[in-house]
Amino acid sequence: VSNREEHAGLGRPDRADNLPRGPADLAVTLERISPATADTGSFVRFRLRLENRGPRTAELASVRLETSGGGEAMEVDNSFPFTGCSGVRACGISLEVGQSVSTALVMESGSAGTDTVLIARADARSIDPVASNDRVSISTPVRELTPSTISSTLLGSGQTLYVPTLGEFVSVGPGARGVLNIAFTSPLTTVVRSRDIVGVAGESDALQAITSDASTLYVGSRRSRNIERIDLATGAVGQSVFTRDDLRGIVTVPGRSGDVIAFSQMQLEYFRDGVSLYLESGAWIAMALGSDAQYVFVVAYDAPQYVLRRYPLRDAGLGTPTIITTDAVGGFTSLSIGGGIIVLDNGEVFDEATGARRGRLAGVSSGSLLVADAPSGRIFAAQGRLPSAEAGRRLFVFDIATLALLYDIDLPFACLQLHRWGDDGLACRTSNSLEFARSPTLVRQ
Repeated sequence: VSNREEHAGLGRPDRADNLPRGPADLAVTLERISPATADTGSFVRFRLRLENRGPRTAELASVRLETSGGGEAMEVDNSFPFTGCSGVRACGISLEVGQSVSTALVMESGSAGTDTVLIARADARSIDPVASNDRVSISTPVRELTPSTISSTLLGSGQTLYVPTLGEFVSVGPGARGVLNIAFTSPLTTVVRSRDIVGVAGESDALQAITSDASTLYVGSRRSRNIERIDLATGAVGQSVFTRDDLRGIVTVPGRSGDVIAFSQMQLEYFRDGVSLYLESGAWIAMALGSDAQYVFVVAYDAPQYVLRRYPLRDAGLGTPTIITTDAVGGFTSLSIGGGIIVLDNGEVFDEATGARRGRLAGVSSGSLLVADAPSGRIFAAQGRLPSAEAGRRLFVFDIATLALLYDIDLPFACLQLHRWGDDGLACRTSNSLEFARSPTLVRQ
């Protein structure tokens, strides 16, 4: 080679054993996986690929990433350790002729009306004879998230239930003196139909559970510690007396008419037509029925740690529990079950059938609202441990199979309860209303 070629290739013209590096044609490609148009605050996913087309080995090849109109681009699978080298050549690797490497990237979109741009630049110590394929950029338009939201005013601030068999939300609140008002709200039209139940004192923070056929509603009074059984067809009232302390939650058992499981601060109890079949003392935090209605999962505080237990449902109540996990550090106060997994509000995820740990949801902390939704294959988490003005407004969406964060958005309302309805709907219970959102951009990518 000539002295000119040696100098261009960073060789030493005065040494016969020091050869120029290259030439090696590096080609960088960048593919946007989703979405073509991003919502404000959502994440855009890319696939980055670097290839050496020869004819020599590319020495210390690297890629630098530049962004504008958005956040920093981050690797998802950590298989491409030389992105963002900031000019430090030594962070690269050598690529043989025909060899290529790739990685997944995620970048947070910026403000509406401003394109979010990602630029990738390839570099190496070798001579690159084709400079035109060393740089690539992708521009993603950003729009303001405008979910199709409608609102419905509710009485009280208690629980709200979505009942698929009715296609409606059920909520209760105080009516006239000694009257319980039951409201049925359609998320499609926000039409509210209601009925008053005489002889039941309505409370603003009442607990609820409904049978799977939507025939019977159970209303739990935190104040009087009673559970009222209401026939929704006739309005007739029965009673399951719960005389322990601080009632915290109730669930019905599918296929077992009259069966209710309730827990208070110190008691876990199984009722059948008002008769107690099972009673256990402890410090109880949360409860949820398994997706196959064969087990009930209960969070308890067993000092100095929180414990998740799985109780088999027996004809005579509850069987001997199995401990799924303990958490002596962060604690957890609620759970959601769906799609074969158990999600705790500290972000931990477990297999529903085996109890094995599946992983953790990044960024989810205790106090978050959770919905594990099998039909969409998504986990929805509204952050709870935030400043009061922001609590319940940040929504994370994860893939239920991989637990990967797909994107997050800022909701236009603060959630106290989070529900899934229909194929692509989300509902948020605020302090005095139900807010419905139905938008593919919210739940599908």
